[in-house]
Amino acid sequence: MEIGDIVSNTLDSADGRAIGFTAKYRDDKSGDFRREFIEHRGWLPEEIMYAGDAEVDEPIAAILPPGNFLVPFLADERFEAHMRKTYGALTPEGPGDLTTLLRG
Repeated sequence: MEIGDIVSNTLDSADGRAIGFTAKYRDDKSGDFRREFIEHRGWLPEEIMYAGDAEVDEPIAAILPPGNFLVPFLADERFEAHMRKTYGALTPEGPGDLTTLLRG
């Protein structure tokens, strides 16, 4: 798998100190996702990998084909199980497993 763009919230800082993360894609996350990546950039859902660990991310899994949503290995086990069963999400068990999954 070749990784192109990585898009995420970023760390805000002031005077060299971290003060929090941006929340650019928070209020209407799935709508923002669809508008930015599918409509604006013209990417196909099968070209996108998305990592999410909370219920706010779940609607994005419905947009993507099975195997294109990744639940980080430190996420809640109930969320992992739900996403794996409902959307075919990838649920690596640790850093080595994540590397293997991303290499395909």
